[in-house]
Amino acid sequence: MKNKNKRYLFPAGMIISFFLDGTIQFIFTPQLQSQTTIMVSHLLLLWLIMGIFYSDNKHLELWAFGIGLAFDSYYTGILGVYMILLPLIVYLTKIAYQYFEPSFFVLLLIYFIDLTVLEVSYYAINEMIGFANESVTTFISTSFGPTLAFNLVLFVILYYPISKLMESVNRYN
Repeated sequence: MKNKNKRYLFPAGMIISFFLDGTIQFIFTPQLQSQTTIMVSHLLLLWLIMGIFYSDNKHLELWAFGIGLAFDSYYTGILGVYMILLPLIVYLTKIAYQYFEPSFFVLLLIYFIDLTVLEVSYYAINEMIGFANESVTTFISTSFGPTLAFNLVLFVILYYPISKLMESVNRYN
């Protein structure tokens, strides 16, 4: 891959994961949402976390801010939530990155923690502004737990291809 084209991999993957999140929710609505469960895809967060560990992109917080703004305006309609949460999660993950070697289990645990921070923060913000109409126990059992399980399965499936793609691009840098 030419040097010029390598720099477009991260933004292209981020945009693809941005639209895949919405597409998965739209196409698989009957499977992901029922009266008892709601599962939300977070491929965008997965791409950002993998970018921290396997990409040499130095401006991930800015990318996270921009895509968070787009996510808020395109999917949630509440400006500021993902625009603040995504860069914050990227920043905290970059701090954790200094202490760990990238491996499947390390990234799985970090992704689990990041998903937890994102989902709980999103629920708390919606609760504060009066948009959440469910109790904490209902949130945990119907949305939080299934979302974590769904995204961890996606992580297990996508970890190897994404890590190899990012490693191969960085190898020829």
